[in-house]
Amino acid sequence: MEQHIPTSLWIDYNNAPGPEKAQRVRRHRHMHESRNVWAIRYNLELLDAIQAGRRSGDDLSELIAAIDNAHPKKRRSYEENAEGWCSLTEDWKPALTDVGIGECVFDDVRVRVRPHLGLVDGKHSYATYLWLKDEPLTEAAACSVLRLMQLEMPAILPGGRPLVIDVRRSRLMHLPRKRQWRDFDEWLAREAAAYGEYWNAAPVAA
Repeated sequence: MEQHIPTSLWIDYNNAPGPEKAQRVRRHRHMHESRNVWAIRYNLELLDAIQAGRRSGDDLSELIAAIDNAHPKKRRSYEENAEGWCSLTEDWKPALTDVGIGECVFDDVRVRVRPHLGLVDGKHSYATYLWLKDEPLTEAAACSVLRLMQLEMPAILPGGRPLVIDVRRSRLMHLPRKRQWRDFDEWLAREAAAYGEYWNAAPVAA
């Protein structure tokens, strides 16, 4: 049976240290099987505010409104991401553009490639994925999404470039220019296969 992995779970899995990857997939499956809407929609209002801020040109006001309306358990996360985003856009003022959805297939595992935003800064257009978690994003995890976005760019944002932003740390992450992609692509295929195996081995929520 084919396994479908959304971008959010793919990058979260690849951000885990090796010994913790199986446990992380078990958590993903439990969230999926229990239809944990709280976890799935945790950052929805924050993402809406980031888009609205870029659309209006007033990031701070849109993010303050999202923080004020956020559940108390979300407020600290929203505040930290808002601070990081506003720091980033203090001097960088990208406009929004539309982005599509791609899919990378590794045997019986399919990874959905879905950026959060399309951004244009006058020089380039970027298919952009936002990392909003407290856990710092590793280079390998960022590249696991950057590379898939690069491969799927004709479907996502023709002529665009992939970009991942670690929002809390105001960090823009790009693909390394000189990298042996054959070896990296083989690593991606192995990680996709391992994810599928961990998922199938995980206990199903009652």
